[in-house]
This record gives sequence, C-alpha cells and structure tokens, in this order.
Amino acid sequence: MRSAGEIADVRLVCGPFDGTVPEGYPPLLAAWGAVWHVRARGRLAPFRLSAGLDQVPASCSAAADEGQYLCAVSIDDGTTELTIGGDDEESLRLRSRSADLLARWWACVPYRPGTAEWENDGLVSTGALDRARGVFWSLPGLEPGEECVVHAAVAWSVLDVERPSTWFAVDVSTRWLLDELVRPPRGVPGTRPSRPGPSA
Repeated sequence: MRSAGEIADVRLVCGPFDGTVPEGYPPLLAAWGAVWHVRARGRLAPFRLSAGLDQVPASCSAAADEGQYLCAVSIDDGTTELTIGGDDEESLRLRSRSADLLARWWACVPYRPGTAEWENDGLVSTGALDRARGVFWSLPGLEPGEECVVHAAVAWSVLDVERPSTWFAVDVSTRWLLDELVRPPRGVPGTRPSRPGPSA
C-alpha cells in the first residue's frame, strides 16, 4: 500500500512470515509483519507510528513484554497468546548510528535518560499503547529527501507461560522482516535459498 502526500510518501508492506521459535517451544499458529517506509518530500515534523488492536477483549489480559532491543506487548485469553513487537529506543539509536534505514542524525540527538525525551523539537520514544493493546514509535521527523523504515511483527501461539513462542517470533530485525515479506514464496522457480531466522 502506498500513500503520497505533499510532505511525505508512505509505503506499507505487510504479510505473513516464517517465524522461528526455540526447539521445544509451541509452534506458531501464524506470524505477520508490517514494514513502513516513510520518505520526506518536505520537512516532516515529529510523527508517530503504531500497531495494535482497537481494544483488548474483556476476556483477555494484556501487558508490556519488552526485552533487549524489543518493544512488545503480549495479550492472552488463557489458552492462546498474541505478541506485537518491534524495535525499542535502544535499537533505533543503534540503527541510526549506522544509518541502517534510519536518518543518521537521529543518533546524535541528545537524550535524557529516564524521560523518553530527546532534546529537540519532538519526542522519540517507544512503548505500549494504552491498556497494552499494541506498541508505538514516536520519531523525531525527517528532513527533505530523508527516509526511515520501521517494522512491527505479530505472532500467535498456544499459551505457554514458560516457553513464550510469540515473544521469540516477533524479535526480528527490520531488514530480515522486509526480506521475508518481499521475496517470492518458497518453492517458486527462482526463489532464493531460505535464510535462517533469528536465534533465540
């Protein structure tokens, strides 16, 4: 999907991906990813992206489920678990330093630890949406011609509190997920060899 405006072009690529979970963990029921590609035509003010449910069903519990480099929430009804995740603030800063599909200057913006505030004209933060119904990324804007690529991954599995398959499945990199979403289905003539998924 593509949306073109006066200030920015936004492309969204989404679809299923082959999630990887550690040996002995419950198999995934499904895994889907979404990748946003934002390209600024003019100066783009700080903006926010999010992925989540409209609301958490009353029969479900939901909570933040973060890890190193991972911003995530998990929702379950006692039998099935859903996890939504993507890069956290630390991961975004590391990617920015190497200009890995993000503006390099984002890594140079002074950061005030413990406040989730960057000392510029906007906020940069990641975290759980209200009632842990999803995750969000508040980003510091782009200069004309600059681009950024941000992803969200979603996975479903039978609930196993000790072996959270969905949490491992959504802990993927933006580049890996984008490659998964745009390549031809496996088995189709001309398909590239499969890549190993993320390690546990």
